[in-house]
Amino acid sequence: MSIQRHCQALAIQTVWFSQFQSNPTEVDVAAGVMQYQQRLCDGVLAIGGGSAFTAKAIALMSGQEGHLFDYEDIADNWLAVDSTTTIAPLIAVPTTAGTGSEVGRAAVIVDSQQHCNASFFIRYCYLSKYYWIRN
Repeated sequence: MSIQRHCQALAIQTVWFSQFQSNPTEVDVAAGVMQYQQRLCDGVLAIGGGSAFTAKAIALMSGQEGHLFDYEDIADNWLAVDSTTTIAPLIAVPTTAGTGSEVGRAAVIVDSQQHCNASFFIRYCYLSKYYWIRN
């Protein structure tokens, strides 16, 4: 049974967002944040690997006022993040064994204007083998 069907069976309302590139850009993040805010979501569940963890940047930006690159991991930019109440709860469910992006607290986003990658950090990362769903 798919995760979506599990949620439906438990009467958990979900919003699915998968409109992002394999190398996600700030435009992809903005689209995810817009959907998160418009649909009044409570948190972010990232399922997959690699680019699915764009969700980290969506969770970060869900309540920030600035532009994504205002918070890039350069110098003290991270201090501008309001981390007290505005970062959405995030759960990442890895479905691949790749680079390990699911266990790191960074999100790497392509700056489509500057044609380079930028890193962003969220506050916590926790991965437990006890949260796997078995069929």
